[in-house]
Amino acid sequence: MAQRANLIAAYNSNPTLQSRYTLPQYLAMFGFGDATTPTPDPTPDPTPTPTPDEPGLPNIINQNVGRDNDRQGGGGAFGNLDISDVKTFQKDVYNSKTGQFEQQTVTGYKDPAQGNYKTFDGKNINHAGINFKPAFAGIIEALGFGEKKDKKGFYDGQIAGTFTNFKPGDIKDITGFLKTKKDRQTFMDNNKKAIDAAERERLRKEVEAINAARSRAESARQYDPNIHGATNYGLGSDGQQSFDSGQGFGTNATTGGPVSNRTGRGRTDYDDGGRVYLYHRLK
Repeated sequence: MAQRANLIAAYNSNPTLQSRYTLPQYLAMFGFGDATTPTPDPTPDPTPTPTPDEPGLPNIINQNVGRDNDRQGGGGAFGNLDISDVKTFQKDVYNSKTGQFEQQTVTGYKDPAQGNYKTFDGKNINHAGINFKPAFAGIIEALGFGEKKDKKGFYDGQIAGTFTNFKPGDIKDITGFLKTKKDRQTFMDNNKKAIDAAERERLRKEVEAINAARSRAESARQYDPNIHGATNYGLGSDGQQSFDSGQGFGTNATTGGPVSNRTGRGRTDYDDGGRVYLYHRLK
């Protein structure tokens, strides 16, 4: 009775277990098949003093007992990740809709105890990809819980490891197999760099266009042909409407320096290039 009460207490104090299993499902893992929640005894058995787990071994709710608890991050699904230490990785991730592993950006959080990065759910990002499961994980799958795999043996969102898709025949050319994996990782990393560079260029052009549009709008508000001359040369780098010199170029309202801006691009002072030019200089 005391063991069952301890399991119930562990379940009630762990939101992760509650989100994954019902109490009857959780108790069934340990041989308590009764689907009903027992009514507490009026005089329950005293809770025995627990025997400390062997240092370094995880208990059933994946809390590393006796192993540098001050090194635990306190974040993630199991409270063992440092969510302030974040990295992104380019990995092949299984898409159950297409039945293929596809490049995705995976966010990883540092596990202070083990020194590696894991997903928020505690999955290893860089791993061997060998289908080995601890005894507890095997029990979970045998009970019908865990990730649902398709006919290929993969589940949606599965991160490929070094030996994922390894076949017995590949042992004949293990060097070639590993080289293919390495080349694939290099391709994904370079592909992400190219995507990021294209996105930065898109944003640069977008900012440039926004700056020019704002400059034209402000120029239209300030421009008065009776004051600034027949040709609108736009704003200068000082944000003031330029003047038509009558000689085919405009002059800055503050410095008197030449500007040339009949293209509608916004500020284009010869001496300073206007806002768009400054954007480049600040990069």
